[in-house]
Amino acid sequence: GFAMPTIVRTHSAFVWLTVGVLLVSLHMTRKNIEVKKLLMRPLKRFAAVVLFQGAIGYLQYFLGVPIGLVAIHVATSVAVWLCALDVYWSSRLSALPNSVLD
Repeated sequence: GFAMPTIVRTHSAFVWLTVGVLLVSLHMTRKNIEVKKLLMRPLKRFAAVVLFQGAIGYLQYFLGVPIGLVAIHVATSVAVWLCALDVYWSSRLSALPNSVLD
């Protein structure tokens, strides 16, 4: 198998790549009003979840990888994927959908 430091560094590199793409996406979205209407809310939600997930990841790293935090980190990865899918699905829309609450 792979050595744990290699796995951690690879994971971290992909996380920071995702954060970079997210920041560029947030910046680019602010420039276009229509795109902003469609994507700003999902992108902000994704950013919040990634920030929370990153905090858990760093906390578990600095505390010696306690199993409870690992379980929380793995469980919240589902929220990261759901938010990423929300950004993707929202990017495929040509207009904001009508709210079912209206």
